Amino acid sequence: MDDEGPLAEEDLPTTSFVERVVIGDEETAFTGVSNSIVDVLAKGKPNGEEQYQVLTAFYEVCWRRIVSLLCDCKVLIDAFEDEER
Repeated sequence: MDDEGPLAEEDLPTTSFVERVVIGDEETAFTGVSNSIVDVLAKGKPNGEEQYQVLTAFYEVCWRRIVSLLCDCKVLIDAFEDEER
């Protein structure tokens, strides 16, 4: 069992104001989360519309439309696009 959880502090974007808090032996919570998205994982066209697959601070992976991410996640999107080049 990995006691550190799936994310380490160095995995969070440098622009993040998120702090990981371990509660007890296994529970992990994030504080200071104004935007629950902590990483952009992939880009694709599920349902025919261009979207990004994102990881939330709650360990959920989901697809989000670009227009819903541009305001709050531009730094994460730019970092993802730079890595893809």
